[in-house]
Amino acid sequence: MKVSFAAIASSIVVGLAACSPSEVSNDAGAGGVGLEGYEVGDARIRPPLGGRDVTGATFTIVSAADDQLVGARSEIADAVEVHIHEMDDGVMRMRRVEAFDLPAGQTISRKDRGLHLMLFGVPALEDGDMAEIVFEFASGAEKSVTFDVATPAEAGAMKH
Repeated sequence: MKVSFAAIASSIVVGLAACSPSEVSNDAGAGGVGLEGYEVGDARIRPPLGGRDVTGATFTIVSAADDQLVGARSEIADAVEVHIHEMDDGVMRMRRVEAFDLPAGQTISRKDRGLHLMLFGVPALEDGDMAEIVFEFASGAEKSVTFDVATPAEAGAMKH
């Protein structure tokens, strides 16, 4: 059986196409799982209130392995911080954290200690806009996530 060079070359091209960069990239989008093993969903940024340049972003996240969310960044913000809510002398307070534990396989959301991101120095954003935020993990991995800009259904859903 004779196999031509053209047949081998086209097989290689087809094989490489099957492993396109979108499949092997660390950026699998808001709902997908990338090679680093993170799934992020329900990614929403609240439009800043009353002309302010500060707002919050909520999301759910699952990590395939134990890790920590240690930071985030975005081109639309001067600074992005990881925040939680916790009780302090009977008063619920929001505070920045250096790291938030992500136990393997556990879905983490705002219900878990009030985990969210605070964005500082953001432009005017409106419902329907989209923005990229890059999550940074203790393992050294990063994940770019597309967030929808949307006013929460409940007016008090993201009070700060």
